[in-house]
Amino acid sequence: QAFCPSCHMRRPGGLKESSVDPAASSTASPRQQIHALAGAAAAFAAAAAASALRLRCGRPMPSDAAATELAGAERRADELLTQATEQVRRALELYEKAAEVSEPGGESLLHLRQTPSARLFRDGVLMDDPKGWAHNREADPLRQLQEDMDDLMSTAALAQEQLVARVGPALGDGEAGMGTISAELIGLCPKPRFCRRALFAFNPGVKAKEAAEAKAAACYGPSEGKRRRRNLMDLARVSLVFPESSSLRAGLSDVLEHFVVADVRNYYHQGIKTCLGQKFIEVLVVLKEDLPVPFICEIRLEELAYFNARQSSEVHLRAACGAFREMYANCSRLDLDAVDRLARCSLTSPSECHKVRTFRRRLARRFGSVVSAWRRRFGAKRCLEFVEFRDFCTCVMAHGDASALWQELDCSRGGCISLFELDPAAVCLLARFRERVLSRVGSASGSDLLARFVGPRKLASRMSISLQEFRSFAKELGFESVQCENLFWSMSSNTDLASSFGARSSDSDVIVGQIVERDFQFLVHKLPKTVGLAFALLELPPDDSDAMTSCTTPRAEAAASPEAWFRS
Repeated sequence: QAFCPSCHMRRPGGLKESSVDPAASSTASPRQQIHALAGAAAAFAAAAAASALRLRCGRPMPSDAAATELAGAERRADELLTQATEQVRRALELYEKAAEVSEPGGESLLHLRQTPSARLFRDGVLMDDPKGWAHNREADPLRQLQEDMDDLMSTAALAQEQLVARVGPALGDGEAGMGTISAELIGLCPKPRFCRRALFAFNPGVKAKEAAEAKAAACYGPSEGKRRRRNLMDLARVSLVFPESSSLRAGLSDVLEHFVVADVRNYYHQGIKTCLGQKFIEVLVVLKEDLPVPFICEIRLEELAYFNARQSSEVHLRAACGAFREMYANCSRLDLDAVDRLARCSLTSPSECHKVRTFRRRLARRFGSVVSAWRRRFGAKRCLEFVEFRDFCTCVMAHGDASALWQELDCSRGGCISLFELDPAAVCLLARFRERVLSRVGSASGSDLLARFVGPRKLASRMSISLQEFRSFAKELGFESVQCENLFWSMSSNTDLASSFGARSSDSDVIVGQIVERDFQFLVHKLPKTVGLAFALLELPPDDSDAMTSCTTPRAEAAASPEAWFRS
């Protein structure tokens, strides 16, 4: 792997480095150097988005396509990826220009880069993340109190009016009150009333229902199932735009003073990097007055340069996501809106931290795989409480990082971690393997599948499958050699000897591990109860009555009531 200097992230070694020529960089103009760096970063970002889509959706072509159609489909996918890369490069250039304008921020910008994010903890105190991690404490779960989308959109419309009324322009003595101005008529609110150092407040309106459904399905569906919509925190939102970083710091203090703040996520911090290089501060606030239930809204604090870059790059992001969407247009089983949303999240969300990757490697070294570790400790349990996760971290010498890992893995901030958050790659691979096996052999029990692999003559004398036997059958289903090995270790629960040596054997023919009947039972019957497989594969969502039940624990259900949750 090579280090990408533009976005400060690791770039897969397979990507070509011809876009950045070290020999020519000394003679190139600053504009040409920015263009070259943006091209390298765009190639990385587009490849990361394509990899995330292929992980969840598989190859961008119909499964029943003939062999003559596959080559044409692959060429078309390469062309669309090139188009997406070009659109991402244009968006990156806009953010590079915004970074140049923001760099002279001096001491204020340095302070923002060193200010950590903050969460609301159980005693009602907004605490910086490092302090909460040092005490190994769990932050308050954040989620809406309504689960029906129509109810959420209705309350979001009321919350948007309240939010605009509180953030709206400061009027003179002879001017009418804010209550006489409709929220739909306000796009740019000059001179926000509580934050005088802001240039204006921008009202994008309530999030579209289709976009909200796509985000809920792609990001929260695999773990939350039919209750995925309650994790939508950005239905009602507004942006405060500042001339430079020192004004933004003062604006953050004003927001903390005038609102009930539940979460502050600082994208200026040096530990948070996105593929596009976006910089802003996201604040989640709770509104209660004149609403059916308390509602969580989003306030984004942005510098003018980054705000203009975001508005100008939106057309390029839509074109890039449209190219990724077109890759899978022939796959009738996929939810294309969710595909579009996942591509956007891959480009705009922070990259995974090093602690999570290290934690997964420790679990794989100790138990053979992350899935095997989950099965041994929790069986087919749908989600974990923080206490269980903290004990789980103890077995791999990560007890001190339990709180940091919990917040990093809990992307919804709803107090729920499932097997999908721990290892989405293995879950999607198992789901696709399960789908192909059942499509070939039909509905079968674990013993029937084991007999299909081993053969009826050998079944009486041997009740397990080796890696070599498993690989030969999995290749018939269209899986590559690396995928076959990952599938084997994800399914196998008998890896005691391998884990005692602390690593897997390098010889794949004599590697320690085997698959038995209970492993097929887990694949066929228990895996669908552990994770929402349709949401994991971005397939068209099932009816809510048929979706998997929520993964919320009884303790979390008690905390979800308005009286307990907003007691402060």
